[in-house]
Amino acid sequence: MDNPTKKTILVIEDSQVILISLIMCLKNHGFQTLSAEDGLTGVLLAKNHLPDLIICDIMLPELDGYGVLTQVRQEPATASIPFIFLTGKTDRSDTRQGMNLGADDYLTKPYTRDELIEAVSARLEKQARITQPYLNDMQKALEDLGKVAYCDSLTNLPNRMPLRRWIDDALLEAHNQETLVAVLCLNLDNFSTINSTLGYATGDLLLQAVAERLIDCASHQSTITRLNGDEFGILLVGMFQQTEVAKWSRKILDAIAQPYFLNEQKLCIQASIESKVAVAISSIVLYSGLHLDEVQG
Repeated sequence: MDNPTKKTILVIEDSQVILISLIMCLKNHGFQTLSAEDGLTGVLLAKNHLPDLIICDIMLPELDGYGVLTQVRQEPATASIPFIFLTGKTDRSDTRQGMNLGADDYLTKPYTRDELIEAVSARLEKQARITQPYLNDMQKALEDLGKVAYCDSLTNLPNRMPLRRWIDDALLEAHNQETLVAVLCLNLDNFSTINSTLGYATGDLLLQAVAERLIDCASHQSTITRLNGDEFGILLVGMFQQTEVAKWSRKILDAIAQPYFLNEQKLCIQASIESKVAVAISSIVLYSGLHLDEVQG
């Protein structure tokens, strides 16, 4: 019987030689596998089995890899599954098309076994960083209410429900350690314009891209949540000076301000950071705006 704790990888590849090679390599490294030789079958397997990761060729019968990715990202149950394209194409426009649709990575044929396992492991580790911090903390509650109550379905980030409890825990720890806690709220400036001019689908892609950048900026000292709409909550712990908070905030704002390439369009957006919590405790920094003079100094 298969070990249910193993990660399951769905491989969609029409070449039997490559398909068998992929499956053998993945199984030798401890993964369970599902396989399909055409795009339509691959989509059905993804919906029915919810694998932990998908590896998909671009050139496929019935439905090509771009079509597979589009359908996977449109289904709430499969939208957050890491997706790696496997392709012989090397044109940058092909890569950009896949990334705009929501691909997480590319492997170009020919590839080595080490490159395959490194790409798979990196994507699974990144996915674990998103979910693990709150899954462990809320195990008993999830049994009663379900994961959906604590998770934002669009970005796969924790939502506002667990944030209050984490703030309380952080304040207690900060008091014991004599460190600072910062509770920040990040808003995307004029985000409604994106929805009204480019459509809500593009707006959703932008929110997902912003969430990815926040995760990339995150460290063990930070927790990222989506509060609602274009509003993200950030809990910072272990800080000793307000200037540390200011510098971390500037890092976030600079990352958000970098251009996005969505649906073959270049988008730029600014963000602002302010406090959403008002608790008069000496061990908490209630940040109501970014003090640029602290950052620049």
